[in-house]
Amino acid sequence: SLVPSMSLVSETPHRRNLAKVLLIAGSMHFAYNMASFGVLSLTTPTSHSLANTTKRAFVVGSSAIFLKEIWTWATITGMCFVTIGSTYYAKLQMSEDRNSPLNDRSFEDLKGQS
Repeated sequence: SLVPSMSLVSETPHRRNLAKVLLIAGSMHFAYNMASFGVLSLTTPTSHSLANTTKRAFVVGSSAIFLKEIWTWATITGMCFVTIGSTYYAKLQMSEDRNSPLNDRSFEDLKGQS
């Protein structure tokens, strides 16, 4: 028959479990987005993007270890690029912060020049 039986439509333990998992996943994603906006308000968009890329590399690496997957050369190369790129960027940021004119003068001095 083309009409589904009532047993397929009624609530089952699997459907309740699915609803709980979806509620938890949605709540966690909402919390992640709120935290992401909080971090973005404290950093530059470039730093935020770099942190997000590093997070993704960490997720890929940890899931590959957890799931006992075989690492391909593409995965290893990508992880190396992320590590080298983020290290290089952090080093550049630290050197820019040290050479910043704000380190030599106070905010009041800069405000008086305007």
